[in-house]
Amino acid sequence: MNLVMLTKFYPYGTGEAFIENEMNVLSQYYDRILVIACEAPDTSIIRSVPKNVTVRKVMGVDSRGKIADVVKGQLNYIKSSKEFRTESKNCRSLKQKGFLGYFEGKCQRVYREFRKENLLKDFVDAPFVLYSYWLFMTARVATYILRDYKVSYIFTRAHRYDLYAEKNGTNYLPYRELFLNSFNKVFPCSINGERYLQEHYPEYKEKVRVALLGTLDHGIGKPSTDGIFRVVSCSRIVAEKRIDRIAVALALLDNKGLNIKWTHIGGGTGLEAVKQKTEGLLTKIQFEFLGDTPNTKVMELYKEKPFDIFLNVSSSEGLPVSIMEAISFGMPVIATDVGGTSEITITGKTGLLLADEFKNEDLASAIEKLYHTKESEEYQKYRVTCRAYWEQHFQAMVNYNELYSFIQKDKI
Repeated sequence: MNLVMLTKFYPYGTGEAFIENEMNVLSQYYDRILVIACEAPDTSIIRSVPKNVTVRKVMGVDSRGKIADVVKGQLNYIKSSKEFRTESKNCRSLKQKGFLGYFEGKCQRVYREFRKENLLKDFVDAPFVLYSYWLFMTARVATYILRDYKVSYIFTRAHRYDLYAEKNGTNYLPYRELFLNSFNKVFPCSINGERYLQEHYPEYKEKVRVALLGTLDHGIGKPSTDGIFRVVSCSRIVAEKRIDRIAVALALLDNKGLNIKWTHIGGGTGLEAVKQKTEGLLTKIQFEFLGDTPNTKVMELYKEKPFDIFLNVSSSEGLPVSIMEAISFGMPVIATDVGGTSEITITGKTGLLLADEFKNEDLASAIEKLYHTKESEEYQKYRVTCRAYWEQHFQAMVNYNELYSFIQKDKI
């Protein structure tokens, strides 16, 4: 049987790197797979995929295109589908109504490209499985496909921005009930996400099932041996990642005589601002910003270079793949208690868990604590326990085979 998968970027550019691990397993369960990136970046980078995978794309739009989505989206309030009219009743403010109009306009534009460019050709002549990677725009496009084609089974993942309505600036996410009603299964990537959906939509409880992500085994990393305590973080530099807070916390340690080097991996709209802020804060602690880095290169870096702890201070998360990668190499983690992060960052076992609304002093204290345990048995135990916890819960081959074996049985 064929499968059609809807992503945001993958395999174009470097975004959604975590799909790379899953695709190697997914390709073994279906005859042919079509991946359509619904907001493909303007880039020459196309990652390699298995031989039975075909990739196609809808290009993302610039700011003018987004404005057009907003304008066209509002026309839905004049001429709209029954689904849109029903959903608009869930909006409790003009801001939410505006967001719904924009969201619908964007999804309609993407699907028009599907039809115009015949992106589904050669894959939908017979019933097929439909997979949306996000419980957001790709899920809405999937409902259009479900309406127009013979879909034998439809499922979606759910992560963070597509799951927690209160984390959206409008305190609202569109089409929750439509998605839960339309999809055979919704797979949140954390127990926290599973609980969230089941508590908010108890009538769909049986459709919601946690499906953990996972990472590949690249071996065990090594700690520093030259007296430098190496701290690493890895994420896009956007507001919710709070990378600037790491710089502020390190500044509190700058005059304590601690031999620390901080490496941040990842680019984003805030990169230059955070670099400038860090340059103004740190005079003794070393730091470097590596910018956008392909996931394969990140794994090589973790394997070849020594790192002592990993930091993730996000204000919102699903269950971070970046932390899975870190603990697979044996790196203890300092992270914030958001989303499903507490399911992988366990104080005294895999690292130290900070409150969501932590103070800069809290982060500085946690870094200093692990700094002073570096040469102790406690720190070595952290590294062993981190690796063991990854082996038990976050191996890609185990988790993805479990998911697709379940789907094979569920769709019978």
